[in-house]
Amino acid sequence: MLKPFGLFMTETDRQNGASATFCLLRIVANYSEGDYMKKVKIIFLSLLIVLLLLIKPTSLLYADTDSEEIQLSLPDKTWALGIDLSDFKIENAEFNKGVTGRMLYAINSHTGIIISIFLEKAAFKGDSKVCREYYWNKAKQSPFQKDDLKFSEVGEKALVEYMIKTYQGITVNQKNVNAYMSKDDVWIDIHLSKTNFTPKDEELFNAILKSVNFTENYIPSRYDYFGFGSAFYLQKNYQKAIIYYEKVLELEKRERRLERDLWRILVDNLGMAYGISGNLQKAKETFEYGIANDQTYPLFYYNLACAYAEMNDLDKAIDNLQKAFLYKHNIIEGENMPDPKTDSSFVKFMKNETFLAILETLK
Repeated sequence: MLKPFGLFMTETDRQNGASATFCLLRIVANYSEGDYMKKVKIIFLSLLIVLLLLIKPTSLLYADTDSEEIQLSLPDKTWALGIDLSDFKIENAEFNKGVTGRMLYAINSHTGIIISIFLEKAAFKGDSKVCREYYWNKAKQSPFQKDDLKFSEVGEKALVEYMIKTYQGITVNQKNVNAYMSKDDVWIDIHLSKTNFTPKDEELFNAILKSVNFTENYIPSRYDYFGFGSAFYLQKNYQKAIIYYEKVLELEKRERRLERDLWRILVDNLGMAYGISGNLQKAKETFEYGIANDQTYPLFYYNLACAYAEMNDLDKAIDNLQKAFLYKHNIIEGENMPDPKTDSSFVKFMKNETFLAILETLK
């Protein structure tokens, strides 16, 4: 199945001090085959990034309001990093391996300002100035000539400002500001850049940096929990994914807020996580709940058929397979109907004449 693909900065880029401005943005498409107990849910980057980040308020970053301030939170933290990104288009947002950190990359096409934000587990104990020293020692090794270098501190932020006047012989006059912060065991690096910088642009930089704040006693929204669950799910930490997906589902049972396709992904992923973890009963209950509330989404039926197959219930597996293909036209755009002929959940039935005859009717 097709796993998420998109633009990202690798850990190697980060460790080598690359900035979001000049780092190589790679497009990665990963393909894998697998059965119900091993396969990864089809979620395109367009669903995880475009739907969740660019459409407000159904966003993993914006709260349940129309505020332009995003909140970047992490699992098990009681705070969030707030920043006003009015008029910015979020191009990429990801969690790191282990979901102990995250990054965001955004562009303001009106002003030409590019911003990247990294929240990462601190390399060791230290305040914002220690954080700055650690990352700047890496960043200064990059091959770009940095002029007008300036170090300063503003509140909780330790700053580095510099200009890159030329790039490969071309005049770019790119202003760069890195704002470093430290909170608990997390280090934060906020990088702003703009080519063709003029003195009047200084106010734009200052306004963004001034908006940066910590929200204490932060209560994660359903979109935060959805993001945490999806990050753990895509990293195949299904037990952790279950914890956060269950929190979202409980909130959705009280009041439905998720856009339809996101709700479908939530329920489907939760059921899949249970199934992959070996809890077939909970997987079955989850898919049945999905069907009770959305009777025409085919993958609820398909995955329920897989669960019944794993339970050796041929009749119910067949019944739900037939319903899945009956509603196949209601699949989410970008998804594809799985092929039961190659799905190992049904291998045990591949010598059963009744099952084989049913497969021939599924179109």
